[in-house]
Amino acid sequence: MLNFLKKFLSTTLTVALVLPGVPAFAARDESETAMYSIRPEAIRGDMRFLSDDSLEGRGTGTRGHEIAAKFMAAELEAMRIAPAGDGGTYFQTVPLRSARVDEAKTSLALIHAGQSQNLAFRRDFIANGNPGQAESTVEAPVVYVGFGVTAPELNYDDYKGIDARGKIVAYVYGAPDFDSALKAQYSSTEIKQANAVAHGALMK
Repeated sequence: MLNFLKKFLSTTLTVALVLPGVPAFAARDESETAMYSIRPEAIRGDMRFLSDDSLEGRGTGTRGHEIAAKFMAAELEAMRIAPAGDGGTYFQTVPLRSARVDEAKTSLALIHAGQSQNLAFRRDFIANGNPGQAESTVEAPVVYVGFGVTAPELNYDDYKGIDARGKIVAYVYGAPDFDSALKAQYSSTEIKQANAVAHGALMK
């Protein structure tokens, strides 16, 4: 009889510990509940749809972009997030200005030791359009600055010993092998451009 009671109490205690709502476990707060509701396969499915070739790259204002926007609106509605856009919708009309490079009028030539080398657009170089300027021309010496990164907190500077004043700076994509967060920060084109200007480089 004693052995039976021991087994019964042990079983009862075990069941009590695993049943939800039992005070032996503290209730999860809302953030934990939300975290445990995240399903990797759901995220994977959304990413697979949004990156599909049928959306044609989702360029701003294109058909693929509109499809992606409607998909995201449907997701927000499914999450019961109230719309705050135009006319009580999930959308907001925003005026945009675009710029396209005229390839026929875009050229780049490198001159070294009196010899000129013409580069081919798309094959040898890529140029970005500037919505603020219809045309842009620059002629200046070119200086190579590695990654184009200056990180004083890491005692790192690609511009050390280089005079970039009044010159065009050429740098490679990415950043040194920093910690992932810092590497992402210093890989930013905007940060590299600001750093180039700070060192006196030409901006056009």
